Amino acid sequence: MTSLAMEAPSNLLGKGGPTGTNNQNHLNLIAEIQGQAMHVPDIARTVCQLAAVCAYSDEKLLKRASKNDYALFTSIWFPEADWNRFAAVGVFFWWLFTIDDLMDMNEEDVSLDFAASCRFREQVTDYTRHWLCLESADDARHGAAASVARSFLSWVPFSFGVQHLPQAEPPSPDPRCSVFKEFGNAVVGSYSKVGFRQGLQKELEDYIAYCEVEQRDRLTGRTPDSLDEYMETRSYTSAVRVCCYIVQIAFGIELPMWLLQAPEMQILWKEININIIFGNDMLSIKKELVGGCVHNSIPILYHSGLTTPSRCHV
Repeated sequence: MTSLAMEAPSNLLGKGGPTGTNNQNHLNLIAEIQGQAMHVPDIARTVCQLAAVCAYSDEKLLKRASKNDYALFTSIWFPEADWNRFAAVGVFFWWLFTIDDLMDMNEEDVSLDFAASCRFREQVTDYTRHWLCLESADDARHGAAASVARSFLSWVPFSFGVQHLPQAEPPSPDPRCSVFKEFGNAVVGSYSKVGFRQGLQKELEDYIAYCEVEQRDRLTGRTPDSLDEYMETRSYTSAVRVCCYIVQIAFGIELPMWLLQAPEMQILWKEININIIFGNDMLSIKKELVGGCVHNSIPILYHSGLTTPSRCHV
């Protein structure tokens, strides 16, 4: 139990305070409450893990997820973001780390079944496209004709007085991944121009596509032959390019597409990516080796003939 002492505002009880019968009644009530102790039960134990319990049915996964402080992570990266943007970006990071673990942690069934993982990745793509209010993945694969045909079929019932129902929400690939809808709604509400959302979706799809390459190597026991080959894949699976869009969302800005696609900007993104990849590899090497993962620059360099001390000076 928590004891909370409540005090009446002194400025209301002194001279110059409110007058009148109603105000006096308020002051009398405040005077009666003043100095009383209110006992509040410690509800943290009851509610702090409700969201996690709903999303994680596996006790081991729940224990691991409860250690991830995404609020702290987000506040360190974006201390000046307002609340709505902070919440949206925090939800995104929860989603990103969750699907990343689902695809590459050996404890997850989908990570050990390549066919199931391919279906999972396709579902992720459909889900993100839907909640970013972009054309479906089928339209994207079949080009403009499919998009025009879908629009026409949507128009015909409406033109004859039949209410057209919106496109059905695709199933979430995993209950833990459904939080993307909150992020998607926030992005759509802030970025009406489709170009920004298309750019974000492209980076998400590149990230997902290269996760397939990484998983294939892991399941077949293949190790990249060189650092360059490793970096070609890791530059996308790091999701740093995705996060270059997230930075804009956190700070409420929208850089023009010509600037984002400029060679100078792409060089800047590449250098950011390299620094984060090597820093992350050094910090996560022990955890990844325990999990049976060698898709890390340190094992790659060791495999190609460099000793571990040499790796640290690259």
